[in-house]
Amino acid sequence: MKKSKSEKIYLAKIFNSKIILLTIFVVVLSLIAFFSSNEDNSFWINLNSLFVYPWFNIIYFSILIINAYIINNIYENNYEYVIRCKNKLNLNKKIVLNILKFNMYFILVSFIFIMFFILLQSHFNISIERYYYYNVYINIYALFMLFKFIIFSLLIPILVISIKKIFSEKITTLFILLMLIDILFSKSKEYVIASILKMPITIGGFLNFNQYSSFFFEIVNTFFFILILIALVVVLFILSTKYNKGDEK
Repeated sequence: MKKSKSEKIYLAKIFNSKIILLTIFVVVLSLIAFFSSNEDNSFWINLNSLFVYPWFNIIYFSILIINAYIINNIYENNYEYVIRCKNKLNLNKKIVLNILKFNMYFILVSFIFIMFFILLQSHFNISIERYYYYNVYINIYALFMLFKFIIFSLLIPILVISIKKIFSEKITTLFILLMLIDILFSKSKEYVIASILKMPITIGGFLNFNQYSSFFFEIVNTFFFILILIALVVVLFILSTKYNKGDEK
């Protein structure tokens, strides 16, 4: 189905209203990546380290959540478009699809710049060595970390928006704060909330280096956590089409 002229106008409005802000965010994230990298390490080691740097993760996910809020509000505040969608299911589908679209665009652009700045700080050292936890090459593990990070980056904003549509703004804000606190402290060895039996159980726990018995076991554990996260997002999305307490005044 082709997009209506009205929808194209609102999509352009979303992009134009955020392009300067997103450009600033990309620059800030690139600088964080640059200054948090060790010039004595290779590109792959520095890239791995970035994925577990708490402040980078907090800023990155905050940007994606803000992006999701902006898109959600632009659609929901357009009374004419809400009427045209006929029901909440169609409206929420459109919101989710555009959140995914714009966040994927931001992820792509930001990581092009982030990787360039890491490569620059690493003096273009792309030497490949064994990852010290497992018997795999560091570039393989870095790509795994990148894949995991991207999946979380796509799912978390949808999760937050779905919670916002079901519960109050205060509950949504509390969830966001708890998630960011979890990310901030999950790297601490004394932080036990994020893990059970030395296995992560929260988003913050999975955004950290975790030593498993094997790389295969880490992949399996991460895969099941992502499935649980997807299931949670789907359930909340379905509930958000039936109950929208977050919009009550």
